[in-house]
Amino acid sequence: MGETMIDTVFAHLKRDLAAIHDGSMGKIRGYCATCDEPIKEADAITYANEQTYHRAHFACTRCSAALFGVPYVLVATQPVCDTCYTADLCPKCTRCALPIASGQILSIKDGAMAFHEACFACSTCNTALVGTPFFETPNGGLACRTCYSASIAPECARCGEKIGVGDDGRAEMLVINDKKYHHRCFTCYECGAPFDDMKALQVGDRFLCKADFDRIVSGAASGAGAQ
Repeated sequence: MGETMIDTVFAHLKRDLAAIHDGSMGKIRGYCATCDEPIKEADAITYANEQTYHRAHFACTRCSAALFGVPYVLVATQPVCDTCYTADLCPKCTRCALPIASGQILSIKDGAMAFHEACFACSTCNTALVGTPFFETPNGGLACRTCYSASIAPECARCGEKIGVGDDGRAEMLVINDKKYHHRCFTCYECGAPFDDMKALQVGDRFLCKADFDRIVSGAASGAGAQ
C-alpha cells in the first residue's frame, strides 16, 4: 500500500524528535503552512491568519510574489497579493466594469450587482443613489425616483398617466386583474365615489359602486323584459 497522510506525518514527527534529541535541529518555533517543514529558532518567521510561515515562503498563492510587509487579501484562507486580487478575484463594477477594491463595494440584489460608490447613480441623470429609493430599469440600469416616475413607471389603466412613487420608494398604485391604477382613479366609473373597503362590482372593464351596479343591472333587465 502507498504511504498515507498519517504515515507521512508520523515520519516527519519521528525525524524531528530525533533531530531535537541529538541537538541537530535546535528549538522548533512551528511548522510552515506552505512547505510543512519545521521553522527553526534561527529562521525568519511570519505569522498570518493564525498560521506560521518561513518568511521566504509567505507568498501569493497565485503568482508567488513575496507578501512579507506588503498588503494582501485572504481568499478562502489563502493569501493573495493586491495585484492578483484586483486583476482576477475582486468584484467588478456593474456600471463601469472596473475592479472594486476591498472595502469600497456597494452591492444589491444579494450581491448580484456591485458598484463603486461613485458609480451607484441613476443611469439617466447620474443622481447619486446612496441612501435614496432607486429602481432597476428594463435594460439592467438603475433609476432615481424622478426618472422612474417620468419614464419607466407603469401607466394607470384609467387615466393613462404615469404612476409615481411615494417618499418610501413604493409605487402608489393598485393592481387589479393585472391592471394598474392610481389610488385616486379607483373609483366608481358612474358617480366617481370611492369604494367602501375597496369593494367594487365589475361590469365589463368598469368598476361600479353597489348603487350604480344595481341601477345598471336592473335597467338592463327591465330593457330586456320589455322586448
